[in-house]
Amino acid sequence: MIMDHSFQPKLNLITISSPNWEDTVNSWRNFFDYEVFDTGYIEEDLAQTWNAPNNVDSRYAILYSKLGDQSIGIRIVENSIPSNFESLRTFGWSKFSLIVENINDAHSQIKESPFEIISPIRTVDTNILKVKTLDFKGLSSEIVSFIEIIDLKKIEKPIVKTKIDRPFSVTLATRDMETSQKFFYNKLSIEKSIDFEGELWSLSDAFQYNRDTTYAQSSLQMGNNISLEINEYPEDAKRRDAIPGHLMPGISHITMTVPYIEKLPLYWLTEPLRLQKYFYNGLQSVTFYGASGELIELIEQTN
Repeated sequence: MIMDHSFQPKLNLITISSPNWEDTVNSWRNFFDYEVFDTGYIEEDLAQTWNAPNNVDSRYAILYSKLGDQSIGIRIVENSIPSNFESLRTFGWSKFSLIVENINDAHSQIKESPFEIISPIRTVDTNILKVKTLDFKGLSSEIVSFIEIIDLKKIEKPIVKTKIDRPFSVTLATRDMETSQKFFYNKLSIEKSIDFEGELWSLSDAFQYNRDTTYAQSSLQMGNNISLEINEYPEDAKRRDAIPGHLMPGISHITMTVPYIEKLPLYWLTEPLRLQKYFYNGLQSVTFYGASGELIELIEQTN
């Protein structure tokens, strides 16, 4: 099948898998000023599309920045996870970033919070952007970065409306960066912007490497000025395991909108589904696995 590369999927939602759901939701509300827009229980048909039948009746909450850009949200789903899960040592969705007005102010906002700082503020400069960044871990082992944008060299700089705003990027940990790049281009028309080598301090700390270790990285551009970052992990990394019948631990999956579903050359976990709940609004949705075993959900939105 010949793909139409005239469109780019848009990031819509990032889903966190949470063994301590209520505390995790409250941490996002209290320290990031995110607001719950929808909450309830996962229904059977949706759990089946995620290949997670044991998550039927799990609680969920969908949150957006209260004063910021509400085009991209965070979904927190109650879930049981393996006791030996290590956030940064497995393949799959490894972290995401939030845009902030001032990284020092954002840092101060979480100093007395349950979020654990895992890498200090530093400046990162590539051919596509220059930012200040800070990495931390949440109550559900979600890895998050604050990003203060200093300069975006090749894409439009987003407007930051509040102290801690919407997600800016999502990162995939992979064994083979080129294979993942080809998958996203051939299947979803997401083109790479740049490849580069760079330090990733939180990753080096997780593997007990020197912080000056460099990793192959790639930036792919999605349709709403969101970066899909790919990090090629070292040989010590391993496959991410879930408790059978449950969502993956950590960042379990992302949700993107596309103008059509049936034409995409992908193997769905189930047939397309129409849900009437707040987030789906009766639109078709499907879920599939990517080249590194990452779970991806698509929603068809034609306008």
